[in-house]
Amino acid sequence: MSRLIVVTGAARGIGAAIAAAFRAQGDSVLGVDRAAGEGTAALDLSRADAGDALLGALGDRPVDGLVNAAAVFHSAPVAATGAADWDRLSAVNLRAPYLLARALAPRLAERRGGIVNISSINGRRNARDNLVYDSLKAALDHMTRGLALDLPGVRVNGVAPGGTATPGLGEWLTHAQGAKGLTPEQEMQRLVADQEIATGDDIARIVLFLLSPAGRWINGEVIVADNAAHLK
Repeated sequence: MSRLIVVTGAARGIGAAIAAAFRAQGDSVLGVDRAAGEGTAALDLSRADAGDALLGALGDRPVDGLVNAAAVFHSAPVAATGAADWDRLSAVNLRAPYLLARALAPRLAERRGGIVNISSINGRRNARDNLVYDSLKAALDHMTRGLALDLPGVRVNGVAPGGTATPGLGEWLTHAQGAKGLTPEQEMQRLVADQEIATGDDIARIVLFLLSPAGRWINGEVIVADNAAHLK
């Protein structure tokens, strides 16, 4: 039986890989992103009514899974980070996953479905000049465990990737590692081949497992997926 999975941030990066993986196994996917596309609804996740807006996009369809993969970034020193940066990141990276989980909880409970929040290893280990993002990912992990307690009939887990070959990482490499003489795409290919970073598909397979019958006894966990980089 085909399921319906909602995936935010579905237009690129990890979210796009997750959406494609669910479609490949026969599930229906409602992608959510800033711009509409094939199978993707346009939704501004920074809105305070994001949950209601998602329900409007779904109509009366039942929902089997929610993957909160959307995120925005701000890499800057403390002196260049103000209240507006906190508000912008918090709205998408923390408040939106809560609002969507709250809105979909009744439908997910009816289907014994689940939620997966895409976190980051930065929620456990800080990076320099990345304080807002790192702090909010740590809060998302805590919220994941809290929702697992507070949403009866809905399994809530997280995945905390380390470096992953995405457009976002490519943009960072453009500024941070240009001296190596490789394009960002070439550098990511090298890092994937050396098993230093993951592909989006690597993360997608973990999400597929968590929202499958095989993962039915996992609840309230945040799975680190960084090839033990956080231990080094």
